Amino acid sequence: GSVAAAAGGGQGEGQLTAAKQDVLNLCTSAAVYLCKLRGPLCDKLASWGTVSKAVDFIRAALSKGMIGTSLVSAVRLLHVAATRRVNVEAVGLVANEFVSLLSQAITSGGKADASGAKPLHQDAAFMIEILLRVYTDALGDVNNPFAAAPAPAPAAQEDPFGMGGEGGAEGGVHDARTAPDPAMVALEKSKTAPGAPGSAHSRAALLTAVQVNGTLSFLVSDVLENSTANSVMDPASLKVHSVDLLKLLSKDPGFGDLFALTLDQLPAWKKYSTQDHSLFITGTQQTADYFLTDGGAKDRKLLTSGP
Repeated sequence: GSVAAAAGGGQGEGQLTAAKQDVLNLCTSAAVYLCKLRGPLCDKLASWGTVSKAVDFIRAALSKGMIGTSLVSAVRLLHVAATRRVNVEAVGLVANEFVSLLSQAITSGGKADASGAKPLHQDAAFMIEILLRVYTDALGDVNNPFAAAPAPAPAAQEDPFGMGGEGGAEGGVHDARTAPDPAMVALEKSKTAPGAPGSAHSRAALLTAVQVNGTLSFLVSDVLENSTANSVMDPASLKVHSVDLLKLLSKDPGFGDLFALTLDQLPAWKKYSTQDHSLFITGTQQTADYFLTDGGAKDRKLLTSGP
């Protein structure tokens, strides 16, 4: 009966209007629900190319200023896809685009102010949770990094002049008492140290994308310090997910030291690094997909950011 009504046009359209949801929103909710219900089906998103297409849809939506249903539908697919390792590996194939475009989406809430700061999208917390999910899976057991294979020791530097000895400039040997540059050591470690146990094959690509896109500075300066942070949906989760992601990235056995040095150079980070923000949100809030329960609020389904 409902199929016939939908085919007939009037009654079906009336039902959609009564539900205050458009077809794209309903289809997205159905797909997300099925992926939550059937893990093996969710795994198919990678082989079907849905992950890379969702990233492409984000690019298209942003280019047209369609930051409502069009953008959020792609974001929701990535959110549920990030719960499965095979999909995280697929994200790694488009890692740079994924991080870059999702960052743009997070700060797509409107025009930049006089200082150049961009307001956050109302669903910024939900988007940052995607990053947290992807990197939590990709980095593996960062709390037990010593179970991973040790990094190969760097090759010894030979004296090109054959003038060994006790060290010093004349002998061509570096003075062992000279402390190496921490930044150079951390950079070398990021290139040679393996990931934690259980890390994904896409780990290096995803972490490199963080480095290339300046994600650490973005999360601190453009998200946590954003003047519109308290205006988004679930502002507490915005803060918790951002801080958790930054702390997670700094725990990676390879890239962690490099990221920690970067964070230490951000003065604003100090007020977040030592705080436990987990008490600000409940376990239910941390995992809830509010798009499945809010009935498709009209302010979330607008196609553009209009007045």
